[in-house]
Amino acid sequence: AEACRLPKRGKKIAPPFDVDPFRAHRTFLSRMIRSRRANLPRPRVFTTNYDLVIESALDELGFPYIDGFSGTVDRRLNLAFYGLDFHRVDTTTQSVVARAEGAVYLHKVHGSLNWRSSVDRDRLTGLESLEVRQSSSSDDDHDLVLIYPTSAKESDTLAYPYSDLLRLLGDAVQQEDTAVVISGYGFADAHINRLVLRSLAT
Repeated sequence: AEACRLPKRGKKIAPPFDVDPFRAHRTFLSRMIRSRRANLPRPRVFTTNYDLVIESALDELGFPYIDGFSGTVDRRLNLAFYGLDFHRVDTTTQSVVARAEGAVYLHKVHGSLNWRSSVDRDRLTGLESLEVRQSSSSDDDHDLVLIYPTSAKESDTLAYPYSDLLRLLGDAVQQEDTAVVISGYGFADAHINRLVLRSLAT
């Protein structure tokens, strides 16, 4: 987990990224989002990276993004939030003016450095369920929600929340008139390769 925390403090980075480490990510995301026609569906970014570089770049750009979490203080993974969108509302009439510009959906299909698992017990039924929460603390690495690069990686994808996130990836690449841009992915994940190849076949 520590190796995936970016950018590294005290590590030498080549210019111009030594003074602006998120420059390349901001440029890519800005061009992808701003050049998109308003009548097209929102862009969806799927990543297997654990780091928070994409979130940091989007924050620096001021672009809103839907990452599947609900709440502000106690942020919990709620995949139904991927069905939400941003719209501008007229302050005087409270009517929807238009879909807000610059928003994106972000899917972290292998988990994230700020995802933590916890077991919650329902007060009424007493049933336990797995919850995924966002946490800024790096002290509790033992309950990170990540698919580790091990031989068990593919079987790990069958568990919650990864199976649901991969289903969203499969649905996204199967849509008609969809462009898939792949950057920095080495095609080492058979479970993702199958989804991409299946979409190419159709």
